[in-house]
Amino acid sequence: MMKSKALIVLFAAFAMYSCGTTKTTDTAAKTTPPTEEALANGYWELVRMAGVPAIKTPAEGERKIGFAFNSNQNQINGFAGCNNFFGSYVRNGSEITFSKMGSTKMACVRNVINEQEYFEKFSQANKLKLDDNLLTLLDSTNNVLAVFKHAANDGMANATETTEE
Repeated sequence: MMKSKALIVLFAAFAMYSCGTTKTTDTAAKTTPPTEEALANGYWELVRMAGVPAIKTPAEGERKIGFAFNSNQNQINGFAGCNNFFGSYVRNGSEITFSKMGSTKMACVRNVINEQEYFEKFSQANKLKLDDNLLTLLDSTNNVLAVFKHAANDGMANATETTEE
């Protein structure tokens, strides 16, 4: 009788242990690094920065806040609401480092976002995560810095995307 109880306890412990290991496989699948092709095709439009949703949809003919990767030269180019910006990046799987960042210095009457804060997100970024059409910049402790959505065009708003202010 004692042997059968011991076997039941052992079997239950093994079953519980086996169930717990499937989570690791699911997590590994979600952290697969984005391919250069997935990053380089199109424009990455800002959706959220530091947890705050992007405020304005641009009028027709205006650029969306965001950026594009040029994987052939390891550079990015983008728009921050008033000024254009550019920089270099080095990527190893999901890890990324942006450097040599610069921007134009136009004075704008109405800034849509705090451009300096936006630029800082790139200098703080250590990792990328790509889920469906959303690209997330993460810091070294996996805090979300900014989220971008994929746009097939060059970041210019068209008539079907504009909103009234």
